[in-house]
Amino acid sequence: MNTKNFLTGIFLILVAFTACNKDSIEDNKTLCPVEFKMTVSENSTKSAVGNKLKTTEVTNVKSALVSIADDNGNLVYELEQIELISFNGGFITNKLLLEVGNYTVTEFLLLDINGNVAYATPKDGSDLANLVNDPLAINFSVNLNETTTVTPEVLRIDNFEPADFGYVEFGFRYIKTFNFVMGIYTLDNNQTAIASNANITLTANNKEYLNKEINGALNVLTINDGLQNYSIKVEKSGYKTFSETYTAEQLKQYETTPLNIYLEEIKEFTLDYNKITDATLTSYYPDNNENGTFIQAFAWTFTGDPVSCRFLMGFDLSEIPEGQQIKSAKLSLFYVDNHPDPLHEGFFGGQNNLKIELADQAWDETTVTWNNQPSTISNGAIIIPSDENGKIDKPDIDITPLIQAMINNSDGRFGIKISQVDETIYRSSFFASTENELVNKRPILKIVLN
Repeated sequence: MNTKNFLTGIFLILVAFTACNKDSIEDNKTLCPVEFKMTVSENSTKSAVGNKLKTTEVTNVKSALVSIADDNGNLVYELEQIELISFNGGFITNKLLLEVGNYTVTEFLLLDINGNVAYATPKDGSDLANLVNDPLAINFSVNLNETTTVTPEVLRIDNFEPADFGYVEFGFRYIKTFNFVMGIYTLDNNQTAIASNANITLTANNKEYLNKEINGALNVLTINDGLQNYSIKVEKSGYKTFSETYTAEQLKQYETTPLNIYLEEIKEFTLDYNKITDATLTSYYPDNNENGTFIQAFAWTFTGDPVSCRFLMGFDLSEIPEGQQIKSAKLSLFYVDNHPDPLHEGFFGGQNNLKIELADQAWDETTVTWNNQPSTISNGAIIIPSDENGKIDKPDIDITPLIQAMINNSDGRFGIKISQVDETIYRSSFFASTENELVNKRPILKIVLN
């Protein structure tokens, strides 16, 4: 360790200005501009050799890097670069934004004009910690209408190693960033804005820079500066996705005044083949998985033996909140003539009414068979009337009660089973599955919310 390095006592006055920005729409968060003001002391209180020595003047310092954690240990700023401005023999920085609360300075470094670390505050337990009065981490509070003072002290780096200060390395790549404030709201039936949570994704130059959950009316977001355009996408289950592109100059206008995003509730969901699963079950091959390009429900014969077929359908309802009331849910199935059993069509032994029941157990379209098919809940079954020849589409089948039951119980969304009401020969119905080559014939479920 180089014992000729002197302690430079730089006192940082953290000023929480009284002009705090308190959001007025159902949110109690208050953001206060925070400024680091630095002055150079005339004398240090300690030196590397234990004597009082006159402090060497700090020169060629351009910016500071600071990391600040909140009361829960979450980083609010991580190596945030702040420009330094010479002011009355000391330095003053640009403002940061912090909510009223308790915080901890976990890292503090000063950079020279070339972007290299020139000074650092040692961390508690490091070899150089005894050379300062208060090594990191340093606790402080931001209070409304009060001024809070924090006084980290820094040592010149010179020939010291990062480990002497308690850091892994000083070889940081410094990226210029800026902050902007965003608020997320939903609108109730009276068009009143309600602060809400949502996921934000921010991309620029085909790279994702942010992907996080944010909550409430005031969220301070940090992003790299100097990029051409910034694409912001805000997503929340049950609401339309917000997507917009901004320039850096546009986002910087929201440094203290929030960019408010109002999410529009989705009133209608259309589930296509990407969000529907299906599989056919046949008693003739009871241990075979018959997941294929068509779904069928019939009672027929094969080589003289009676055979029954049923099919399962599952629906991805994850975008609809549990308990959400719906106006309607209508399933459309479409007949196809490109199936391999054209002789097993129509009915000769009676009507081909179909029965739709809730499945009561989980199943997988790639492994389900006749022998391991899920049980069903017969109470509340829906009957599809017989058609003329078993070769027509079945559009807009009203299955609202069944879908509502699944929405009400997120742990019981096992889909439906469709079979012939009477499984005595001969009667059948064939439809395109979600994997049929005729995309416009694949099943669709349309759900309208209250």
